[in-house]
Amino acid sequence: MTAVILLTAALLSYGMYPAAPTYTQSYSPVVNPGYEIIETPAVGSVTIAGNVSRPGEYKFYSGMLVSDLIGEAGSFLNGADYESINLIRATPYGDTAYLLSWHISWQRLISLKPGDTVIIPAKTRMGY
Repeated sequence: MTAVILLTAALLSYGMYPAAPTYTQSYSPVVNPGYEIIETPAVGSVTIAGNVSRPGEYKFYSGMLVSDLIGEAGSFLNGADYESINLIRATPYGDTAYLLSWHISWQRLISLKPGDTVIIPAKTRMGY
């Protein structure tokens, strides 16, 4: 048993097994000891486009998740493709696209970064 634990720890330290993803909690205002609600200041913006009720640019808040942005945009429209949500993130090497699925619950909990764009495509009808 000890050998298995040591081997697993060694593999994790050398990157042979990816570390478990970490998630931040969704945005919530901070309450100070004087019971005054302090809003977390907006830092930049994020954009959502495609099949949502209110596409556009939204203020980014620390800890904002993909699900928070979709909720602020009024949720999906009929005909939205929940299985092919695109997250576009700027990196030093250019834009990187991530394909997300609403039905895989941990993917809804991916934290956004300022400047991210989420695209909700329409379902395509193959064979018609």
